[in-house]
Amino acid sequence: MSARDDEIARLRRVVERERQAREEAEQVAERAIARSARILEAAQQEHATLRAVAASATHDIKNPLSTISGFAKLLSARQIEEPLLTEVLERMVASTDYTIELIDGLVEVLAAGTVAGHSAATDLDPIVEQVARELEARHPHARLVGNAVGPIAMTAVDAHRLLDNLAENAARHADVPSVEVQVDVIDRTPREVTLRVSDNGVGIDEADRDRVFTIFQRGLDKERGTGMGVGLALCRRLVEAVGGALWLDESPSPTGGAAFLLRLPVPTETD
Repeated sequence: MSARDDEIARLRRVVERERQAREEAEQVAERAIARSARILEAAQQEHATLRAVAASATHDIKNPLSTISGFAKLLSARQIEEPLLTEVLERMVASTDYTIELIDGLVEVLAAGTVAGHSAATDLDPIVEQVARELEARHPHARLVGNAVGPIAMTAVDAHRLLDNLAENAARHADVPSVEVQVDVIDRTPREVTLRVSDNGVGIDEADRDRVFTIFQRGLDKERGTGMGVGLALCRRLVEAVGGALWLDESPSPTGGAAFLLRLPVPTETD
């Protein structure tokens, strides 16, 4: 092979290396752009969520504060007669306690998922058993049962909060003499598991389905249960913080009541 042929071969190798380097750089850039787009989308969703929470919280917190302020003005102006004084003070205390509960609930929802839990590996089965014992202690008429779920990619603390809030929501709102909450695995892949958490209660009214995950929203029929309307909003925040999803099952529940579907990541070998 002549010197000219050697030079041509060398130049071809240089060109090929440059082409490969350019392709690798383009692939790196594409991955970086895709990752940035995902981060931006997540940030936009988080911003929208925080705005919705703030708007709801502002409305709900202003109402009891207005009550307190109004009564305080009447007291300072000495416009309340002695027989009504005790009742007014009791209503002021109740409004104050209600406001504190609202603020505590707001802080809990906003703080949910702020500590990354997607790299944690937690066996959900012992937590199901623990939550079942705690639920029965609080509500003797309620029980929680579940099949083998196995590990999920969430911290044990958040997994407990998730199941506890779902079970508590069912116990408070099922409106039946004996409440049974069922946790079932309905799908499993190497990367995620889908659960159904259902109860044997009266279900969720059609008018309330679009608002069950909105903080401080307790449904149109508030006589059926207590609480601040925080639990399901908190559950969704916890699930989405690890890249999962939580939604209301629109299909008929096998237990006849409300049913929620959870898609949760499972630990991988690199976690």
